[in-house]
Amino acid sequence: MTGEYPPFSSQAIPDEGIAVEIVKKICKEANLNCSIQFLPWLRCEYLVESGKAFAAFPYAISDERRKKYFFSEPIFYADSHIFFTSSKIKLVDSISLNEIKKLNLTIGILRGNFYAENFKILGIKFEESSDYSSLLKKLLNNRIDAIIEGNIVLRYEIKSQKLPNSKDIKSIQISEFKNTSNILIVAKKYANSQKILEKINLAIKKLKINGTIERIIKKYN
Repeated sequence: MTGEYPPFSSQAIPDEGIAVEIVKKICKEANLNCSIQFLPWLRCEYLVESGKAFAAFPYAISDERRKKYFFSEPIFYADSHIFFTSSKIKLVDSISLNEIKKLNLTIGILRGNFYAENFKILGIKFEESSDYSSLLKKLLNNRIDAIIEGNIVLRYEIKSQKLPNSKDIKSIQISEFKNTSNILIVAKKYANSQKILEKINLAIKKLKINGTIERIIKKYN
């Protein structure tokens, strides 16, 4: 299972995105007959947690998810940035979550994102939206101070949506979210899920060693 998360997974782009293409190669290498369906993210998580689906991707690792799912080996790594137009944030090379908290910002995130878990622990104010279009409009209309999201993903959305004044959006890498592992969340209740996961992890390692995963990522870059 997967959802709309371009350029990593989307029915609107060639080969359905970086992550989908990687997972198809993983299934082939592991000699598994895989069917990949696109559904809303919360539906994906429900189906995996209940054991009605084997896995969903791509997801970042979090303590809350660890309670519900098994995790695969990382299939790729990605950086998260804080995106802003506000003069409250100075343009530097990187920024930590504690530094963001001290700025007393309201951060926009996509509903269901793993960032919420970190923000609750640290006491960072945040507001959730159901899609990127809403998030970006809130930012450009000064209804939120910033957005935190994967750098590649939000840059793709900014370019795709062609919103007025989007050129004013700046970004800084978040130190805690540099090279974040993106994995498959795997059902604990699915029959033989651990044995299947072992095959998948072995396939991931082989595809990293032979350069297949790197070639797929470079193709999209």
